[in-house]
Amino acid sequence: MKIKPLPLDSLTHKYGATVPLPTIGCNVFHATKPSVLIQAAGYLKHVRAQSHNRAVYFRGQDTLFPTLPPSLYRGVTNANARDRRDERMQLLLKQIRKEKKVLRAVPEHAREPILQHYGLRTRWLDVVDNIWVALWFACHSAHTFGKYGEFLHFEKRIPRHTEPNAAFAYILLVEAAATPDPKFGAGCFADGSSATIDLRVAAPSQFVRPHAQHGLVVKALDGDKRAPVDFSPLIVGVIRVELSDALEWLGSGHLLNMHSLFPPPPYDFGFQEILTHITATDRVLGAIHHIGAGI
Repeated sequence: MKIKPLPLDSLTHKYGATVPLPTIGCNVFHATKPSVLIQAAGYLKHVRAQSHNRAVYFRGQDTLFPTLPPSLYRGVTNANARDRRDERMQLLLKQIRKEKKVLRAVPEHAREPILQHYGLRTRWLDVVDNIWVALWFACHSAHTFGKYGEFLHFEKRIPRHTEPNAAFAYILLVEAAATPDPKFGAGCFADGSSATIDLRVAAPSQFVRPHAQHGLVVKALDGDKRAPVDFSPLIVGVIRVELSDALEWLGSGHLLNMHSLFPPPPYDFGFQEILTHITATDRVLGAIHHIGAGI
């Protein structure tokens, strides 16, 4: 596979190196010190804001893939299948609007993003604005079970140098709109090819998880202003860290454990409301996640 150049490729550092990764068709920046991770994470925030008026956020992953679909479109290969899944999401949102039992304090444009953040499959992609939170997700593997994948468990990864991909933690640098969207107001941004919603601003603070994770959602847009099946054009860089290094850098602080990053319903009143009124849905939309311990 031909290596596609990315904006992060121009970063050089004594304790970092650009490494080609043909399996995903781009280079990754390998960081060997925490200070280099921070600089690499911040480098494009400045550069892309200055040159393109766009914001850069982070997404931690335990594995890299050649594409980046939003959760609702995973496995989708054509427009008809995409349309059917869009219709299923619209039916759910219509039902929520009609029944007025849940998300009443959330503006309509932020309801699907909030549901994404709490586990449903949507047209949005979760990102964070905190490099350490992204690194935490890259150091933990998510496992689901239940008829609709409603039970979610995170397991701390163990470095295995006999398996090349199992030896690293990855952080995607995802670029999206930074221009305020006058149609939807505070916390919402849009341009010709993407949209961003900062859930810490667009939704009321009774939803605690977005604040705990510094959480936002982004969406790629095609020429018809619809979400395409692949968001990988939003990727402007990939950072790689040895998993053993990443685990050591994170340590065991209370702000980066399961309880803090996923506040349970007694502390997250918005989560409590969602769990009460939105039960398991179907194999298309999945379900609101019940989070279990798995540190």
